[in-house]
Amino acid sequence: MNRAILAVAVLGLSLATAQPLQNRILIARSLDGLDWQRTGIVFCDSADVPDAVRGPDQRFYVHYQGLWDPRRDGIMVAISTDGLSNWERHQVSIPGTETWPGKPCDPDVIMFGDTFRLYFTGDPTGDGSPETHSAVSRDGWNFVLEPGIRFEVQNRAVLDPSLIRTGDTFRYFAGGADPGVNWHALSTDGLVFTRQPDVVLDSLMLSNGLALDTGYRFYGFRNLLPCGIKSLFSADGGTWTPEPGWRLQIDSTSPLEYRYVKDAAVVRADSGFIMYYVTRKREAALEESREPRRHGMGQLPSFVRGVLRLRGDSREHAGCRAELLDISGRKVTDLVSGANDVSGLAPGVYFVRSGLSSGLKVLLGE
Repeated sequence: MNRAILAVAVLGLSLATAQPLQNRILIARSLDGLDWQRTGIVFCDSADVPDAVRGPDQRFYVHYQGLWDPRRDGIMVAISTDGLSNWERHQVSIPGTETWPGKPCDPDVIMFGDTFRLYFTGDPTGDGSPETHSAVSRDGWNFVLEPGIRFEVQNRAVLDPSLIRTGDTFRYFAGGADPGVNWHALSTDGLVFTRQPDVVLDSLMLSNGLALDTGYRFYGFRNLLPCGIKSLFSADGGTWTPEPGWRLQIDSTSPLEYRYVKDAAVVRADSGFIMYYVTRKREAALEESREPRRHGMGQLPSFVRGVLRLRGDSREHAGCRAELLDISGRKVTDLVSGANDVSGLAPGVYFVRSGLSSGLKVLLGE
């Protein structure tokens, strides 16, 4: 993709590109899916956006965005008999996507008997409006691309698909809509989706849903204050009600957690539930903004509290329109050349997107 060269300064806040390299996935356990205890187990350093299922062999399959090599990330899968240790890891192969400008990312898996169907974000044309695509596999890592697009919105980004099967209905949610809003669609076969009215659910970005004995639960997270992981319950999959309290919030005393907890993927275990969730690595702060041109930034930022400053490296870039998006791709605000007040925003991952850019991922920290 052609990326506009923008100098992005977050003044009074720290700035960094947010890639799997800067995040880690941790593990928590629960007996009821509501009250969670951290295990202190690092599932994977340098990883993001997990999704978890039990395979036909009853092993745990966790798909996530990880590092294929030090300079390149992609979808991976880790397989374990207990969901906690002794992981077998594979790069996920989807032949036919190698030349896509917007590579496959944001995995979400639904099981069809002994078949894995992977829903993922991709941009095969490089038009800056990624869509949801799908592929199928018998082993969980060698996938065959299915033709067509599962869900798209004209001239808008569709990011981080999350699906749940309720009876004979596939319920689809994704980010990229306005702040606090989820794209929503329904399908009877998991391939052809009909768009439904956008959904607002406690200002959450929905990350993972699963069936319970008494209904269904969806986990989601907030990118704006107060931040953390929450959950919703539905008896039929059609009407969702926020469940009281938080499932997890950042533990500022933990050496493993930093800045946020997000993207919960939850799976049933033999006893209770296991959660795989994302946080920031503390040591990543040492690497912030060292190589601005490598990440499409024109120059190092200067710092004044509470201001995001955009400067173009040319007259063409200086006049371009830009938007600030949250982690789900939802528009937070328009940006102008020069100073922008961001003092009201919570720390977290955001995107700066211009008319010339597919989106520069940045981190606003305390």
